[in-house]
Amino acid sequence: MGKYHLIPGYAGPYLITWTVVAWQPVFIRPQYFDVLVKSFEFCRAHKGLGLHAFVIMPTHGHMIASGPEEDRLAGLIRDMKRHTSKQIHQMLIEDGRQDLLAVCRTQARPGQDFALWQPEHHPKLLVGEEMALQKVRYIHGNPVRAGFVDEPEHWLYSSARNYADRPDCVTQVDLLF
Repeated sequence: MGKYHLIPGYAGPYLITWTVVAWQPVFIRPQYFDVLVKSFEFCRAHKGLGLHAFVIMPTHGHMIASGPEEDRLAGLIRDMKRHTSKQIHQMLIEDGRQDLLAVCRTQARPGQDFALWQPEHHPKLLVGEEMALQKVRYIHGNPVRAGFVDEPEHWLYSSARNYADRPDCVTQVDLLF
């Protein structure tokens, strides 16, 4: 896993981006999205994750998250990526997705046989409500900019529904405002 560059003494919120290796469209079926959603829920309930906003796209995702301590947040994100990688690896095998498995094998580091996630990310500390609002709007706008939906809250795998106070959210978030 890549090194997380969190700022000592600040547990967030951070804008965190994760990307599938070679920008492969893994998240195209509900069961793949659900792996990430269930991981969010587990980490909120048991690991102290503050999940403030998220969007899951076919090739990548963003979340605004905080944790009880900056070092625990970095470890939590690392563990979440490791866990979801193992689950999705098994699902790709079961679904016979040899195309994606082949790409993930070629992207693996020495000593590994599979890599789902690109190793590097650069979490960005969100300082102030204005910056946080800007980033929430940015991540919620991803599906609109990609041409998947007309309005952010129309994308199922996004906290835009939570912020729009809709009842059909895939998971709960810790609203920032």
